[in-house]
Amino acid sequence: MKKKQKTEMQLYVDEIDECIKAMDVPIKEMCEKYPPNVVMASMLEVSLRMFLLASGSAGVLKIFAGCVSNVSTMGPLVDAMIASGQATDPLNFKEFTNLNIVPNDETIH
Repeated sequence: MKKKQKTEMQLYVDEIDECIKAMDVPIKEMCEKYPPNVVMASMLEVSLRMFLLASGSAGVLKIFAGCVSNVSTMGPLVDAMIASGQATDPLNFKEFTNLNIVPNDETIH
């Protein structure tokens, strides 16, 4: 049986998952020095600055649209976990993988 070739997007998402896993220890170390909310806000701020410098405002909006999509699809799952009393830990971020970080469709911009 011939092995299915991964698309460029699948390879990209795999790289993102690997990078997220590599950030586990440094992020946990930062959370020993700063509260997790400060670390999360700082990472978001740095990411937005990097996206803006790399791709301009339209590029940032495309990436942000992918993030909003993730919140709308994964958010209800997390909300249900919290409502059921299941423990959630913001430092256990490696559990949610293969999210649609970059939308597959084109924007009108």
